[in-house]
Amino acid sequence: MLKHLTAIAIWLVPPLAVAALPTEAPGVTCLAMVYLYLGGLWLAVVFFVKFFLTRNKPHSASAFVLVITLCLLAWQYGFTLGARIHLLVNERRYQEKIGELSRAASEEERERLCGDTCMPHPNGLVVFHYCHCFQSWPDIVYDPRDALDVPHDELQKISMYLHGSRRLSKFWYVGYFGD
Repeated sequence: MLKHLTAIAIWLVPPLAVAALPTEAPGVTCLAMVYLYLGGLWLAVVFFVKFFLTRNKPHSASAFVLVITLCLLAWQYGFTLGARIHLLVNERRYQEKIGELSRAASEEERERLCGDTCMPHPNGLVVFHYCHCFQSWPDIVYDPRDALDVPHDELQKISMYLHGSRRLSKFWYVGYFGD
């Protein structure tokens, strides 16, 4: 069973490590999430086949069930869990950036202060880049006025690319942007 658990750990640790990076790596985060989903499916197939080819059926069956359960959890909560881990590691740095942005005199200065790491919105939101995949980029959003805690139709008024959000903590959300 130790071999099965080692394979599962090798599958889970890299995406969690990427989410815990103390910097923005949106492209790498996308690859880590794709690896999480595809690696889980591949591992489930391996354990399913191994169930029929080996004599150690209880271990293969339990590993298969564990991987399927973890795949379903990753599919439902993968981005949110990764965003929570990323926010836990980077929240102090983000708070410092928000403080700098609040002292900025103009919109141009706010955009200059953000550079490539974030994107200020005129309504007080600050979007920090978390994961950028093809036509989908879930980002961490600082929202002190709870503007993202609204129905889907209202989110379109904030940004035409915003199609969903989940609360991470008091003022922090993961915003699901896409085309």
